[in-house]
Amino acid sequence: MRAPALVVTGECDPDFADPAGEGRWIADRLSGDLVLVPQAGHYPHAEYPELVNPQVVDFVTRVARNG
Repeated sequence: MRAPALVVTGECDPDFADPAGEGRWIADRLSGDLVLVPQAGHYPHAEYPELVNPQVVDFVTRVARNG
């Protein structure tokens, strides 16, 4: 994949035995960035928007700046 990627994972996501490891694995495969949200489950963007939204805005700003 050539497009920039941002992987957002809740550290308590019940869908994965090791959410942090899964998030790192995906981010590594995509050469992307990982945001691991503490205490969040499967919907970290909905559970902790105050933590996730600034990360998304920073990511989009960097991508837009770098063309």
